[in-house]
Amino acid sequence: AVGIVAPLAACMGMLFPLGVRLIGEERQGFLPWAWATNGCFSVFGIFASRIAGLFWGFDRSLLIGCAAYVLTALCALGQARAIRASRPTVRAD
Repeated sequence: AVGIVAPLAACMGMLFPLGVRLIGEERQGFLPWAWATNGCFSVFGIFASRIAGLFWGFDRSLLIGCAAYVLTALCALGQARAIRASRPTVRAD
């Protein structure tokens, strides 16, 4: 069971630290908001997943959760690319 859960947990646990690093590099003032948003959505997610499971079934609830993680990963990737594109490139001549 640990062999099945551990890779999934590692992937899910990496998005917030990566997001904090991205935000911290460019916009220090948003870090408290990132922590607050993470806390709010953690609490919201507990109840939303149970309610979605009751109304639509737990298979669909799992798919909704997976879609939320994929959407978050895509947003983080887009943010990382935007930050990288906005930085001036240094050429070694």
